[in-house]
Amino acid sequence: MPPDQNLKRRVFWAVILLSAAGIIAGHWVEAHFCYDVDEWLNTRYGSFGASLIRCPPHSEDSRYVVILGNSVYQAHRIVHNMDQFAEQDHRAIQFVNLSLTGAGISDYVLQAADAIRHKPDLVVIGLAECTFQKLGPTFRSDVDQRAFEPGLFKSVPWSFYLRQFNLKTAGASVVASVFPLARLDPILRFKLTRIKPFPQLLSRHIHFPRLNLVANFRIRERGRARLAAGRTGPRAEDYRETVADLLEVLKRGETRALFILQENDATPLADETMAVVKEVVSQYDFATVADFSSLWDPDLFGDRIHPKPEYREDYARRHYEAICAVLDSR
Repeated sequence: MPPDQNLKRRVFWAVILLSAAGIIAGHWVEAHFCYDVDEWLNTRYGSFGASLIRCPPHSEDSRYVVILGNSVYQAHRIVHNMDQFAEQDHRAIQFVNLSLTGAGISDYVLQAADAIRHKPDLVVIGLAECTFQKLGPTFRSDVDQRAFEPGLFKSVPWSFYLRQFNLKTAGASVVASVFPLARLDPILRFKLTRIKPFPQLLSRHIHFPRLNLVANFRIRERGRARLAAGRTGPRAEDYRETVADLLEVLKRGETRALFILQENDATPLADETMAVVKEVVSQYDFATVADFSSLWDPDLFGDRIHPKPEYREDYARRHYEAICAVLDSR
């Protein structure tokens, strides 16, 4: 064999071996970062923890309830309190909290597609005005990085993919599924900030992001759209269709749904949006709406949606009772 052909052959196999090693190493690192959400009662790694969640198995002697929501459910001990209420009431309810800070309706569609594989008895969807706003990217978590994996792809309507993805974003999602290091990159860089003085030495050359996609977007866009200062933002044009896509996912999984309109300082745009959501949900007999939006009180909430610490237990009790009412109705 000529020398140049021999060299090409060696280079070819070297590239193949390095690529395979990179893929294997990426999946190994991903396995290290994966976590059982049941042990934490909430998600980790901010906006970048959705793809790393491992849901617990469905226990046959309990009701399996998946919670999809925003920071209210993730970081304010609401689901933790609901878990305690169930224990006090001797109810066998297994709460699986998949809530994410800043999560939007598009995130919920893919999260629901993943959740129905566990045959939940109920999926609870927490909604507020911010769920439908254009706060930044279409997906406010990294759940879109798993969108084309077979387990999710078969459960989500084609219309959702056609609206929410283009060739570039679809390609990035496929690459992230094959090379997990692509979606772990923000977490790895964030962890470098805890190793001193490494960040100080390289901060001029390496961007260390926050683990919050909405916050990162606002920092980049500040001054252009005044996103950080605005009281409200425009809602996504296709929110009606995306709610319908979410319901279609749950229908395919034969899963009941409870949409909770969270207590919030609503605007006329929010009231109009929630009215449309109620209209869409009413077309599906397996879905129910619990509307608590009018119960917001400035004395009980620290801002537009987050309850003050002294009010969290009462807040959780109200949501817990709505969940139990749906479970008992079967």
